[in-house]
Amino acid sequence: MTLLRYLIKTKKIPKGIILVSPFDQQVPGFEIFDEFFVHESLELLNLDSNKSIIISSMNDPIIPFKYSQEVAKKLQIPFILFPTGAHFRASDGMVKFSEILTYIQLYWEN
Repeated sequence: MTLLRYLIKTKKIPKGIILVSPFDQQVPGFEIFDEFFVHESLELLNLDSNKSIIISSMNDPIIPFKYSQEVAKKLQIPFILFPTGAHFRASDGMVKFSEILTYIQLYWEN
């Protein structure tokens, strides 16, 4: 979310972006995240929907996937929901993510 705030503030447009479990609202039980809210309108960002995605998992114990899904709608970029993956940390067993590598190879190699 810090990256999104930066992009809004600077009006920079990345060639593509992969966001993992982003949110733009309060997360119950995680008040420490309150300072990371994107208070500006996410709709101000103009991301390439062919080279930008948001991923989340159904079993994320920190950020409910519906929060990330809402961010994807606001940014008008694809949302990919994985059945597992938790919060995509190494401690969650996510040390390799072949789906993201495939995505990068398909859309970002040029």
